[in-house]
Amino acid sequence: MPLLALLLAVAPGWHGDRPPPPAAFAPARFAPLPTRAVALCARMPARALCPARLPRPFLGRRPPFRAEVLRAGSSATGLEFAYSAAVEPPVRGWRRHTWWNRPCCSLHFTVEWVRGPAGVPRGARPAVVGGSRGRFLPARGFAFRDDGMRGRFWPNHAWFFWRDRGVAYAASLHVFGRGGETRRLLGRVLRELRPARAVGYRRAAAPTRPRPRTRPGRGT
Repeated sequence: MPLLALLLAVAPGWHGDRPPPPAAFAPARFAPLPTRAVALCARMPARALCPARLPRPFLGRRPPFRAEVLRAGSSATGLEFAYSAAVEPPVRGWRRHTWWNRPCCSLHFTVEWVRGPAGVPRGARPAVVGGSRGRFLPARGFAFRDDGMRGRFWPNHAWFFWRDRGVAYAASLHVFGRGGETRRLLGRVLRELRPARAVGYRRAAAPTRPRPRTRPGRGT
């Protein structure tokens, strides 16, 4: 999985033991997908889902936004979106810097689709997330490891499983914060999901200039 490998290999753009700035705990700021991500969504199967908007970084230097296709063999089974790299073991001093995993600085979101019955891991409980009924599986910690989940469902992600029109979906978000923050942000992202081919790039309206005034009796 190229994007996941990159996220695990690249260290965040900070060093030292600086305390987190207060701005790191501000609410997530959503923005439309970049044009390259929209183009990727447009090439997905009809049953695919894609978020119209996602959180974007707003603290410090803005890292590049990445979008990749998840595959099983030659078939596309999902999409993942990310910026920056999460702080997690075995990074030295990772516990002091988990604030970096907040949407101010880092994001890793995935959405997958499958036909027919789909396996839901043990521990997922009935829940409503983002307005959809399904099963929710909280993250088991910050470490990326295979803890008996067959390597498919990363334990440092919160997962939600649901069905729509005969298609089974699974979405995940890298854990951050406490008190249900990850689940709430996952719910906000789920509300942004659209049929992948229907997601378009929304440009901000260009500012309009006031028209010059003309005096009576003179041409424009």
